[in-house]
Amino acid sequence: MKSKVLVASICSVIVVIVGLFSITRMANKAKMNNQSGDQSTSETTTVESTKSILDGLGDNDTFSSKTESGKVEVVGYAYKKTLSDYDGNSKSYIYFKIMNTNSKEFLKYLKNLKGNSFVGDEAIGLGCMQKGQLTYYNENDSDKDGIYDYTFSEEDTNTILHSNRDNPVRLLLNKKKFTGGGEAGLCYSHITTVEIVNVN
Repeated sequence: MKSKVLVASICSVIVVIVGLFSITRMANKAKMNNQSGDQSTSETTTVESTKSILDGLGDNDTFSSKTESGKVEVVGYAYKKTLSDYDGNSKSYIYFKIMNTNSKEFLKYLKNLKGNSFVGDEAIGLGCMQKGQLTYYNENDSDKDGIYDYTFSEEDTNTILHSNRDNPVRLLLNKKKFTGGGEAGLCYSHITTVEIVNVN
């Protein structure tokens, strides 16, 4: 009689242990599924974010390397480099590194200007900082002195300066045909106008 009771007790303990094991296993599986879902959502968000800034990129590009003029959309980020002139004056110059563009013509134009102070490796010069704002000079829209200056708004300046490889911005660059002009100076840019393209 005692042995039957003992056997029954052991069986009850085994049933309880198996039950607890099953519950724990189901809970862990549910947790893993949730984590997998979260990761999938994160990856999807990243892809959608990347697609949004590239969506329709260059649909209205008109840039020609032959005329060295036209419009082109580019995605990238800003970086600084010190430029000096023959008189020993120096300025912190802002370049825009191009990560994405659909214009082979514009990349060809940059390649043809290799070695020019206002062009980098797949990068175009935007100008330098003056009184907290990005400023540049251009000869393609000359005034009576042979040069014209442009100043970015504080908001656009901050947007461009805070861009990086993980947080790029999209720009619409417009370069008019060369009309002649005087000496450019350290804040020169080959680009006539720059516009930030909002994709949100």
